Amino acid sequence: MTKTAQDMLAAIDPDVIAGDATLIDAHSRFQSIADEFDGESAGAHAYRNLSAIAGMMLDGADWDRPYSPLMSLGGKRTALPDDLDDEALGFFRLLLDEVPSSGLAARMCDILFVRETERASRYALAKRHTDIVAELSLLPDPDDESIQTWIRAAEIAGRYRLDDGVQALTARALEGFRGGTPTVAWHVAQAMRRARYFGGHSTEIAERLNALASAEPNAHAKVQLLEESIRWRRGSDAEERAAPSREAIGDAWWQEAKQRKDSSLVARNFLGNAYSAYRAVPRHLRSERTRKRVGKLPRLIRVAGESALGEMQKVRGGPIDLSPIVEQAEAIANDTDVIRGLARWFSAAPLQTFEDALQSADQSGLLSLVTTSTITDDARKVHSTDEDRLRSGVDPSRWARMVKNYSLHITAIATGHIRPALMQFSTNYRLDIRDFEVIVSASGFVPADRKSLYARGLHHGYYGRVTESLFILAPTIEACVRSALQASAVETRNVKTNDTEIEPGLSALLELPEADEVLGVDLAWNIRALFCGPTGPNLRNRVAHGLLGEAESCGDAALYAWWLAFLLAFTPYYHALRSEQGGPEHAPGAAGSAHASGVSE
Repeated sequence: MTKTAQDMLAAIDPDVIAGDATLIDAHSRFQSIADEFDGESAGAHAYRNLSAIAGMMLDGADWDRPYSPLMSLGGKRTALPDDLDDEALGFFRLLLDEVPSSGLAARMCDILFVRETERASRYALAKRHTDIVAELSLLPDPDDESIQTWIRAAEIAGRYRLDDGVQALTARALEGFRGGTPTVAWHVAQAMRRARYFGGHSTEIAERLNALASAEPNAHAKVQLLEESIRWRRGSDAEERAAPSREAIGDAWWQEAKQRKDSSLVARNFLGNAYSAYRAVPRHLRSERTRKRVGKLPRLIRVAGESALGEMQKVRGGPIDLSPIVEQAEAIANDTDVIRGLARWFSAAPLQTFEDALQSADQSGLLSLVTTSTITDDARKVHSTDEDRLRSGVDPSRWARMVKNYSLHITAIATGHIRPALMQFSTNYRLDIRDFEVIVSASGFVPADRKSLYARGLHHGYYGRVTESLFILAPTIEACVRSALQASAVETRNVKTNDTEIEPGLSALLELPEADEVLGVDLAWNIRALFCGPTGPNLRNRVAHGLLGEAESCGDAALYAWWLAFLLAFTPYYHALRSEQGGPEHAPGAAGSAHASGVSE
């Protein structure tokens, strides 16, 4: 039986719900208290409602859908704002007047705001929410919950033109930015930039981030601070003022590469990062040291890449029955350490090698003796094996069999290894967008101006939004391949007869003779088979031209594309951790310029 708002208010102890505990801790505590009451009592209803809103996951920058469930498993999920009945909302209105400003008070006010439909009431709740959040300090060390709450308040204040609220939120953010550690300053600067309404302090923020970076000994942290400072540069001279920061990023990666000479895989990744950073400086703004390094880095990258080939070992094999794979994947996802678990997950299913793909095609028997055609679902003939063009030195008939077998391979991996483990990982470990940004930040494969977008694509896929992930990652992978080629001094542009320049698409980029050398033969094969050409999933073309149906956009190939993208970002991040910490037992492999290829220890 539903209890009235007044009954629920009378049944709780205001002192119990006051305090500075994080909402996720409050979620568990309120549920435990609710279990102490009779199941249908007013107290049980009150604390279950409090537990429900405390457990909702907030994305402060998402205006349309700010809250997501804490857990979603087997068609069931935890609560969302629309699940609350009128008595629960009435209870929150009454309780909001009884408690001091806190994270819980801000959450109650925002839930009421989300559910309110009357315009004047929404405005009043918007103002109240802004006032509550403006009283909450971001010092000494804000967690993601605090940052997202601030971003949410900033979004509301900006949209409703609450000038006093904007000023109060700005003052609170600057307090954290000026008085916090470098990590706090970086998080607060990101929050202010994402909120969009807080650009009036751009010079101060950029300069302090630069100053913090100059004293930061850790290369990854230094680069993050410098990249954020560049994003805060405004005005016509922004590029000129950002040039020293870009050079400093290159210097940081250069020094890291020098310190990692014992591992060519890691060194090549850092050299590629340095080259990309130096090339981002406009030519007329480059120092003499930068010009010299831009000239010598392509050769150093190739030398390190050749050395890296000797450091890789290949893992073969694969069971026929998928049940052991599913059981193994779920066991891996229950690892008590998420980083170690992810490393084991990637290592357990290495990418298919080009050599194995060739062997699989040679086992196709009589199919190799006849011409075959590829027909789409709408009865279009898109490919025939009687064409003359070779791909990677392979004749068309053999290539078609390779891609067909590859499609079967990724379906098995997606079904037995990726999907069950992903469900378990996302249930056990709450990774937010900032976690993915940290992982992506270590990757030389992802250009600096695509890292945030790439991280968002990974974040979507981690929580099952595979369609959203695919439509972000498919074109971004193309940008990454183009950047990797350019970072190795490969010219990617085509000059037409009228002197205009065009950038070719992913398929054309992978046909360049240097593609196998830059990416590694195995990684280049996987990207070709998954994203290019008419005989396989062809995800890049099908995304670009709107040819994907709803089921296909979140199917096995799309999920595998997310997994591959995650592997490409996670591998250099994990190798960097191993270099700094001595190396855990399991590690995903890397190929070419420290991009993942499916090799494993």
